[in-house]
Amino acid sequence: MRNAVEDTVKNNNSNRDITAAFDGSWQKRGHTSLNGVVSATCLETGKVLDFECLSKYCFKCKNRNNKDHTCEKNFEGFSGGMELDVMDSVNSIPMTQLVKEYQQNVWQGADN
Repeated sequence: MRNAVEDTVKNNNSNRDITAAFDGSWQKRGHTSLNGVVSATCLETGKVLDFECLSKYCFKCKNRNNKDHTCEKNFEGFSGGMELDVMDSVNSIPMTQLVKEYQQNVWQGADN
């Protein structure tokens, strides 16, 4: 994905203002899923610039059989809010640090 970002910036005359669409998908329907993934796709090239997997559940925490572990839970809130959460924190995602800011975020609702 780093190559996708670099190619997109290069094709944009080294301009780091990139128009991106964010879209999410869940493990099950109805916005009640415990797991989801959100991707950022460049509208000009169609290349995926970044993605983030989100989980509202950690098996090891739930079973309390492993106190010293890396917790897999990285999201709290309703499942439908996963897309908004990633859009708000996009600057902290390592792969998108090459892009200082997205010029425009196009919201694609899960119902589209």
